[in-house]
Amino acid sequence: MPEKITGKTEDRAKLNFEQLLEFVAEKFPSCVIEKQTEEKNEDTGATEIRYERAINWQALGNLVGTELSEEQGSARRELFGFAWSGKNEAAREANRVIDMTLRPCPAESLDWDNTGNLYIEGDNLQALKMLQGSYLGKVKMIYIDPPYNTGNEFVYNDDFRQNQEDYAQEAGEIDEVSGARLVSKAFTLNANTSPRYHSKWCSMMYSRLLLARDLLRCDGVIFISIDDHEQHHLRDICDEIFGERNFVAQFVWQRNPSPKNDNKYVAVSHEYILMYARAIELFDIGRLPFSEEGKERDYSNPDNDPRGIWTSGPITSSYNEEYNYPITTPSGKVYYPTEGTSWRYPKDGFAELVADNRIYFGKNGSSRPRIKRFFSELLNNTTVPRSLLLWQEVGKTQDGSGALKKVEMGGVFISPKPVRLLRHLLTLANLASQSGDIVLDFFSGSATTAEAVMRANAEDGGNRRFILVQLPEECKENTPASQAGYRNICEIGKERIRRVARAIASQTDCTKIVHGGGTRVLDKSENALSLIPSDFDAGLDQQNKPDSSASNPTSNLDLGFRVFKVDSSNFLPNRLSVDEYSQDGLIQAELNIKEEREPLDLLFECVLSWHLPLNCPFKVVTIAGHKAFDYNFGDLLACFEDNVGEDFVLTLSKLEDKPLRVVMADSCFSTSASKINLSELFKMLLPEVELRVI
Repeated sequence: MPEKITGKTEDRAKLNFEQLLEFVAEKFPSCVIEKQTEEKNEDTGATEIRYERAINWQALGNLVGTELSEEQGSARRELFGFAWSGKNEAAREANRVIDMTLRPCPAESLDWDNTGNLYIEGDNLQALKMLQGSYLGKVKMIYIDPPYNTGNEFVYNDDFRQNQEDYAQEAGEIDEVSGARLVSKAFTLNANTSPRYHSKWCSMMYSRLLLARDLLRCDGVIFISIDDHEQHHLRDICDEIFGERNFVAQFVWQRNPSPKNDNKYVAVSHEYILMYARAIELFDIGRLPFSEEGKERDYSNPDNDPRGIWTSGPITSSYNEEYNYPITTPSGKVYYPTEGTSWRYPKDGFAELVADNRIYFGKNGSSRPRIKRFFSELLNNTTVPRSLLLWQEVGKTQDGSGALKKVEMGGVFISPKPVRLLRHLLTLANLASQSGDIVLDFFSGSATTAEAVMRANAEDGGNRRFILVQLPEECKENTPASQAGYRNICEIGKERIRRVARAIASQTDCTKIVHGGGTRVLDKSENALSLIPSDFDAGLDQQNKPDSSASNPTSNLDLGFRVFKVDSSNFLPNRLSVDEYSQDGLIQAELNIKEEREPLDLLFECVLSWHLPLNCPFKVVTIAGHKAFDYNFGDLLACFEDNVGEDFVLTLSKLEDKPLRVVMADSCFSTSASKINLSELFKMLLPEVELRVI
């Protein structure tokens, strides 16, 4: 029988254990045993005996000289580390399986058929779990701007003190069938008078960062904005999850050059941005172009050196007896290295530098020697990033609000980050222009990250992509956002991306203008800004006109995004035994699909189940008279029609380019016997094709 798609996310704890089991089996085979287990067959209802490998913890402990057992973990004294109430449950929550899916929304999307960008609306913890299969180890950069836990804002309502049963039954919090949190209850005000004020915030961040780490590429990086309230706790959490050795920097961003003078103690004008690498030995930080202001500030040419402007630096280093010698200046003054140091260069090497006019002794030739570093010899005229981010270089909070005003959305979001700040971080992450690098933001707010990525692409014709995740937090009544017609933050973010897309299209020579459900290529004489309506036509037919991308790198910019919404699985829960079903229930169980779900919903749940990217192209094809989805040119063929016969399999077997995977609904088979016959026919005619059913 073909494998069934369950509609559940990956069991990360099981995957982690399997990796550990493989390691132990390779290194210590005597510590792997065979264990008998009982498992219920979902098709027949019978209990089957299975044998599987397991770790003999006692034997492993004897080999390594430490007492180990399955029961010991909870009783052992915890070692040095950052701990809080609810931490262990937060870790378990990150691994917990959920019956959830991402439902596609083409009508709310922009250039649905062609875009590589994603906007996911829903709880980011659930979204991160669902992205594990398709985007594991594929994200180059993560940026998040989470709640700062000031005592006056909402945080996600993850009560990790409770066990899963209590959590699921909390009034109004959880849908008992799917495990989904209701949006209205998914976040709560975390007052600083709460006894779990810090613990609640730490638990919220811990589970999400555990999942986020696994999405990063081996050369990927994460940036996290934070302020003084939780900076110290966040640093401890990140040291544990990403590894202290992978810490890159803690940037200080000057967010407000003119803070209010009414603070009781100190006027705070900065925030922090933590930067961690996935594996620091594989990460190369992006260097920054040297600004004209920086050149004027740091470089000059007081001795009219023909090699141009230069700056100078000290020539001392850690102590080395061979490099400890006197240096006589042109004026005759003698210098020795300062106590505990020596010169950086050997005596003959220093003489060569003097002969090449690379040593500066000051205007009068009597100062302590310094090495000259020429601007012309800098690597691509770039400089190493600095930990202090001045507002003149990366923008300030008011600039973030100004960016919204430019697209006529002023005041709808409080304190958005400036686009220049995100552009700066994109440079530090060292994203390649043409490799399709992915940027993830799972606290996306007003979608500043999306605008930064789109504008970076518009500048150099790149194809960087973004994935945004945002909870649809309701806009409060009588706020500028609600008065402008926005019901929740997601509506603000999506509309901002649409308006920025219009602005970029009108400001560049971009001839590919995006609409929900298709693309339209414009003539040069047409006005891009006027042709993109505020409400995008999801039924727009695609028109093929000449592609001008060869002569203009910005003509095929990706200015769109696919919208998905977190929801319960499309498949009905299978929790009853056969004798508990009524006749109608048996019919519905055979269908196994919720009534309100569409074929497109089913397709993308299968895409997630098979760990395929969510942004691939697809089309509807006809196979032996039955319609099917061809996803990403044969990566997946999905047919959900009734009564599919042998001719479907025979037709597939004759195709020159056969699909790699095929998924069919239970309703495709008229009887259980036909399901068995077709699956056997698949094995015989298409042995290389993987078949699953829903």
